[in-house]
Amino acid sequence: MKKKVNINRESISSEEIASQKRFGSLIKSYPAVTNPYRRTSWRTKSIVWVAMASVVLVYYVIKGESSEGFIRPPFEEVNIATTDYSVDASKGGDFTYKSGTKIVVAENSFLDKNGNVVKGNVDLKYREFRDPIDFFLSGIPMQYDSAGTKFEFESAGMIEIKAFKEGNALTMNPNSPVKVQLITTGDASDFNLYYLDTVAGNWAYKGKADTKRQMNAAKYLASVDSLKDTGSVMVAAKEEFADVQVKQEEEKLNKIREEIAKLEKRTPFLPRQLDETKNHFKIKADTNLFPELAIYKNIYFEVSDENENFTPDIYKTAWEDPVISEYRKGESYKLTFRKGKAVHAFIVFPTLKGSDYDNAAEEFSGKLKKHSQALAAKKEDEIKASHDFETAYNARREPAKMQLNQSAGGTTQILVTLSAFGNWNCAFPINLPTGASLALKLEDIDGKQLGEGDFYMVDKNRNSLFHYQTNTLSRFEFDPKSQNVFWAVVDKKMYVFTPHDFANVNKTAGEYTFQLRKIDKEIARKEDLSEVLGI
Repeated sequence: MKKKVNINRESISSEEIASQKRFGSLIKSYPAVTNPYRRTSWRTKSIVWVAMASVVLVYYVIKGESSEGFIRPPFEEVNIATTDYSVDASKGGDFTYKSGTKIVVAENSFLDKNGNVVKGNVDLKYREFRDPIDFFLSGIPMQYDSAGTKFEFESAGMIEIKAFKEGNALTMNPNSPVKVQLITTGDASDFNLYYLDTVAGNWAYKGKADTKRQMNAAKYLASVDSLKDTGSVMVAAKEEFADVQVKQEEEKLNKIREEIAKLEKRTPFLPRQLDETKNHFKIKADTNLFPELAIYKNIYFEVSDENENFTPDIYKTAWEDPVISEYRKGESYKLTFRKGKAVHAFIVFPTLKGSDYDNAAEEFSGKLKKHSQALAAKKEDEIKASHDFETAYNARREPAKMQLNQSAGGTTQILVTLSAFGNWNCAFPINLPTGASLALKLEDIDGKQLGEGDFYMVDKNRNSLFHYQTNTLSRFEFDPKSQNVFWAVVDKKMYVFTPHDFANVNKTAGEYTFQLRKIDKEIARKEDLSEVLGI
């Protein structure tokens, strides 16, 4: 009985691979193979070609499942680690990934290579790819072919999930599928679901993403943070975000700040001694507007020498109510006279004369010290009130903050009912960026041309990774309005062209040479790559 090869399952058994390695001896068993067009019947030749085609098919199945040539991580030693879970296949179970994503395993979800329901403990391996750095490190292609038209993926999150029993890959039981409640990296309400077919070497469309709105933590934080920045949480906060404790602490803090502002306006200063040989006025100043003047009586305003247009004729007119405004804080004021259409303005100094000045000079140091002590005490009160407000504010903010930490910034849950183990992508197909078009040449900073390799670009306005080969850069396009990062992997060395470099590109040059800086820093972790690329 012939052994069937299931090309739709997750992996090929070692026994099947070994059987195909005996293909040479299998061919030799057919005498006509040395010259298939001599002395062989049509039937014999057909058998040989069917056998050859079967081996070729198995080769590509093995190739696809082992990810050779199709899924190519740029750095084998730096990748997105899997998280392992152990589940009783007969009972199922729920598991929560670090992002907040929930994996729901039903009873009897796993089948072995013969299609039998698996019993006992099963090992689940799970990981997520949430941003362009993840996509890059995974080596998983982010291109999509639809009816011959090639698109790039903008992704809201991609997952990889596999199941094993004693090291052997398992398949999904279609009658009891595993479900994943994926917390996305953004609002994925208009995104689709795609499954990576590693045999065909492309993404298969699996319909619209089944979304479920969660508490909008991002909106909550943005609202509360923006209100905090304006100092008006109490006034502007929406009802659903209102909190009595936050309001009370803010009221207390704002009141103290108002008192500090009043104290600062009343900072004592010693008026000048009146020079009676100079022009001056005796005018009652509004101490509500200028409380710093309230501590003195009998103030005269002496006309400053910097007024070149002052004449004694000013005294001969019965002016309407004069207006005083601050000119140099704690030093001088502007005095404005009006009558009809006539307007005169002069710089004046507050002054005291005679015993009023002597008494003020004697008391000034004590008043300044007393005021400084009162101001310092109020500022201490402000520090405490600010701490109390921050505590109340953070307590209100913490539930949303915790959710964001768990969901990596997501606000939408994608419900994925798995039809197979492997890679699933919540994504939307987009075109390559446009705006500036160049015939691109690539060099290092020493002017040496970069050879064959893989080239990548990230537009920071999109959660995408654009992938190029050398022969696709003859017409390179990018959006000059966005922040872009371009990099190359050539002979296992990495080179980068930064957003600053993009800003200096002649966008109308036609032909242009990117000079990429070689990265000498060791890339041992994802964080190292993020630092190098600024993503």
